[in-house]
Amino acid sequence: MEEHRRIQERIKLSKNRDEIVIATTLAARTSDLTQALLDERPSILHFSGHGSQAGAICLQNDVGTTKLVDGPALGALLALFKDDIRCVVLNACYSAVQAEAIGVHIDYVVGMPNTITDDAAIAYSIGFYSALGAGRSIEDAHKFGVAQIGLDGLASTGDPILKARTALGSPAFLETPTAPAAAPNYDDYVLLMTDEAGLMLVRATDVAIGDLLTLDLAPEGDPESAYISRLKPGAILSLAYGSTALLMQVKEVAQAWSGGHQRWRITGKPNSGPYVPPFGEMSALGYSADALATMRARRILLDERLPIPDRNEMSDVANQSFLEMFVRGFDVPLQVTQSPLPGLYAELKNNSTLFAAVARLMAILWLRLSGVIESVEKLSFEIKDARLSVDFRGQRFQRYNNVKPAVIEIQGMCELAREGSTLAVPSKIHEVMFDGERRFDIVHGTIVFSGEADGKRILCFLSEEALQDYFGADLSKDGLLAAFDSNVSEIQRIAIALLKNGRLDEERRLFIRTADVSTLRGGG
Repeated sequence: MEEHRRIQERIKLSKNRDEIVIATTLAARTSDLTQALLDERPSILHFSGHGSQAGAICLQNDVGTTKLVDGPALGALLALFKDDIRCVVLNACYSAVQAEAIGVHIDYVVGMPNTITDDAAIAYSIGFYSALGAGRSIEDAHKFGVAQIGLDGLASTGDPILKARTALGSPAFLETPTAPAAAPNYDDYVLLMTDEAGLMLVRATDVAIGDLLTLDLAPEGDPESAYISRLKPGAILSLAYGSTALLMQVKEVAQAWSGGHQRWRITGKPNSGPYVPPFGEMSALGYSADALATMRARRILLDERLPIPDRNEMSDVANQSFLEMFVRGFDVPLQVTQSPLPGLYAELKNNSTLFAAVARLMAILWLRLSGVIESVEKLSFEIKDARLSVDFRGQRFQRYNNVKPAVIEIQGMCELAREGSTLAVPSKIHEVMFDGERRFDIVHGTIVFSGEADGKRILCFLSEEALQDYFGADLSKDGLLAAFDSNVSEIQRIAIALLKNGRLDEERRLFIRTADVSTLRGGG
């Protein structure tokens, strides 16, 4: 049969050919159809044959003569397989009547409003299955099928029609305007994030955590499926759901079909925290670890920044750089350079329901992975005139057995319409190279050495106090340079650690203080 051959040909040429299995029943009797559905449990049922003007399709009875099967009878049979079949293609004349009856039970049904030539039916199948094999949606595949009929210049008494089942189960023409849908509920969605692929919101059918973390996901479109398919074993995946967030190392990503719908399962090793530096949290410049965490939380939720220091006072710049490192979060999975909420609003301001759902999950992800809190006790947002009212309460990590963990509470307003806000995944410096140049800066009493971080020039300043206290330098120019040269490998290691933890300022300068060397000297 030519149509069957051309469909197989299109599938074999497609990029997803290994994920599509074709089972064929030729010259089907009514009993053959039932048995094939029971055996194969298909996601797509394609009927290729003849239809009567009354809207029945032609099968055979047990003695080999034509048997007309009307819409209600076929619909009643297919209703028994509604959890398996996602789409029915009735490539036969006058089958739109059948599609109306079947569409009560099946998500998508393609029918023909009038007669259709064999060549036009084959052209539609070529376009439809070429698109499906390329990973396009059923709606898109239908459009490709109709387009192929036109491209081949084939006469038609009416284009094939795709009917989609509404949430109430009644069929509806896709091109017919419908009443606005109710606002979706995002309570069962998870927010996924990787350094490479960015952010994605996906509906989850189950999240199970034990020795392994298992995510069962039900993507609702091609972008979500493509995002999941790009995850590879060994990748680090950040995720937020409900009122918590954590990291996992992906071990396996598997695709399946259930009830005619695409499903994915991600399995991996969870890391539930606490997300604090290996050597523990520290105070800095008179701020306790809890106070620094509170400043970080206010940056996440309210977009608060540190004041800009006087650029003419090198000590102020150095102190500010040192404090900024701890406010961002030192040696934690996610560093906070700015609030993610204004950038998210710039992307989603026309969909307040989606913004509220993603903003909450994003805030929880940032708060957890930046080491601010162990658990969220309260987080509510209210949007009005591009301003976000925030009410937050969260508990920090248990640091001492006999001391209750601190609680952070924040109420305030976040200005969402900040000019130039863009949504971006926090990034760290990955590659640092030093060029071997160094000099003594007599004005500021520092050794200045240079290099590149991710391909861009940087300047590093090491204080003479750090060289004297930790590297045995005398305070002469030659003594400072000699101490630097003798310990250059360790000094560069310390600089790299600071660079990867966000210490580079806007002018691409790194100031290494005595406290930095005290913290990092001899560490890994």
